[in-house]
Amino acid sequence: MLSQGPLEWPLSSAELEDLRWYLEDYLRSPFGVYGDRGPEVGQKIPAWGSKIYEAVFGELIARNGEVPGLNEPQRTELLIRSESPALLGLPWELMCGPDGPLAVNLTGMSRTLADLEPFGQIFAAGDRLRVLLVISRPGGTMDVDYRLIARPLLERLGAIRGTVELMVLRPPTLALLDVVLATAVSRGKPFHVVHFDGHGALADPPGRQARRADEQAGSHQEAVLAFEGLGGGADLVPASEVARILKFGRVPLVVLNACQSGAVGTDIEAAIATKLLHEGVASVVAMAYSVYTVAAAEFMTVFYERLFAGDTVNAAVAGGRRRLFAHSQRPSPKGPLPLSDWLVPVHYQAGNVVFPQMVTQPVGDTTELPASLSSLRQSGPAGPRDAESDRADAVFVGRDSYFLPDRTSARDAASDGAVRTGRNREERARRGI
Repeated sequence: MLSQGPLEWPLSSAELEDLRWYLEDYLRSPFGVYGDRGPEVGQKIPAWGSKIYEAVFGELIARNGEVPGLNEPQRTELLIRSESPALLGLPWELMCGPDGPLAVNLTGMSRTLADLEPFGQIFAAGDRLRVLLVISRPGGTMDVDYRLIARPLLERLGAIRGTVELMVLRPPTLALLDVVLATAVSRGKPFHVVHFDGHGALADPPGRQARRADEQAGSHQEAVLAFEGLGGGADLVPASEVARILKFGRVPLVVLNACQSGAVGTDIEAAIATKLLHEGVASVVAMAYSVYTVAAAEFMTVFYERLFAGDTVNAAVAGGRRRLFAHSQRPSPKGPLPLSDWLVPVHYQAGNVVFPQMVTQPVGDTTELPASLSSLRQSGPAGPRDAESDRADAVFVGRDSYFLPDRTSARDAASDGAVRTGRNREERARRGI
């Protein structure tokens, strides 16, 4: 049933800022007044969700007494459609009905552009899930630790009943991404997922000419992703350019774990995701706020597990949210504390991607994956993010502070030439030369 009418967003900018603070800053220093404020904000989340639910469905409920489909949540998906990236970027996953959060209870909840022609269902070939992990740290040793996502994700992938081929793009440059994706296509084994772990922003594209004031109605800034340059530092690449490379590489699914891509009050996360959809990416899973590494890794593990089980991306995202909802303890300087971060993962889609040829290992006890994740959580570091990085007994993945400067300086002319040759070859292929 379709209900149309004006929507008045019910949460104030102050409430949105409280939500951002709670999700991103509270557990970094949960002491004193902040120790009291955090739980208070967390307790407001159901009421905020109810306000959004009433704003969206209030007229429908008043007319029909219910929202059709919500009485069968495991057969219902909710799709938020708008022409505005800013509107799509609002925290719709907060929405809470009589039985709890819709993002947790429904089969799926996603966002899309109203002016985008739907792709329908997209079947990705291959019996192994091929993931390319792009970890961009243009700030060098002053940036977020290289291992923060890679290490816990690697620890948890062993619990999945299927094979995940995980490749880390080193160095994380746009040129090498182009070559690696094109090479995978030429070998008949394109990547299914590109997972970008880095920074996003809104920026003026390089070389933009100054315009007269009367031509500057609205923002001319573009959504960009920060790759690393060959000589180090940031290479701010428009999301549209990244999307074209992904489309040529036949990548149906992109995961954005951009460290600054979801700050409430900006349009960054939505702008990047919607630009990727416009340029032909079928599905984008993003983290709408900064997320704890353990939580991000557990979400992704359940997400990949559900893809192997035959779920669509939309349903797999819902499965990952349920994991975060049911296991809400996150590390802090005071030890594990509850955090309602199940609403952080968001899904933008132009088409629903499924992997029908994935091969799973024999399934035994259905509690195997949750039990494995719980065991890893208990054995893993329990401190805050910085302490988590510096533990002496942590699993070795790489020591950035020692190797990063050497790695950057080692990007010599030979590797640069190889990348340039590859890009020239692929550019000729695009042009049909």
